[in-house]
Amino acid sequence: DTQVRLILYIAGGVVGFGILLVVLRVLLRLVVEARERAKQARIEELQAAKQAPKTKAKFK
Repeated sequence: DTQVRLILYIAGGVVGFGILLVVLRVLLRLVVEARERAKQARIEELQAAKQAPKTKAKFK
């Protein structure tokens, strides 16, 4: 009886650890995608600023 319980605890721990790893991988992927989108938005913002007529040049 105690051996069966021990096996169940170990199996449950392994399954729980596997679920934890999957959740962490999904969260990590979401964070990386969010950072990539933010970087892309920043690049587009800088490109739009370069193409805009330079009003700051008048004040030099």
